[in-house]
Amino acid sequence: MTIEPIRKVVRVPLSVVAAFELFTDGISSWWPLSSHSVAGADAQTVVFERGIDGRIYELSRDGRESEWGRVTAWSPPDRVVFTWHPGRSSRTQGTVAVSFVAAERDDSRHETIVTLEHSGWERLGEGAVELHRDYDSGWDLVLGLGYAARAGVN
Repeated sequence: MTIEPIRKVVRVPLSVVAAFELFTDGISSWWPLSSHSVAGADAQTVVFERGIDGRIYELSRDGRESEWGRVTAWSPPDRVVFTWHPGRSSRTQGTVAVSFVAAERDDSRHETIVTLEHSGWERLGEGAVELHRDYDSGWDLVLGLGYAARAGVN
């Protein structure tokens, strides 16, 4: 069975460097932990470690860590790729690739087109189609109401 990748695109009023840094280093400032976390109400923060094999993990109020994935490609400020399996075994991991490209503008303001592609759904087996549907709307919320809003998109 082949399941098409989820692809989401947002345009943010930031330079490519600032957009990349907000997505990675600044993830705790925009990720909606209250609705998108392993620990739910007990989630305290999320951490995105820099570089190859850097971990992406959630830290709960009692100090427990829940790994969400690991960085597999690190090319600041243009691209980052990581595995993705929050709350699940790494055997079921998908792959998330995020690119950052400067948008053409007629004025001097910076804008960046951020493209996220989430693939590897086949590793999930049963339930993959349902989870794909959930993530399709989930990435809209995370990127739109989380990341893009924090970047200054109204």
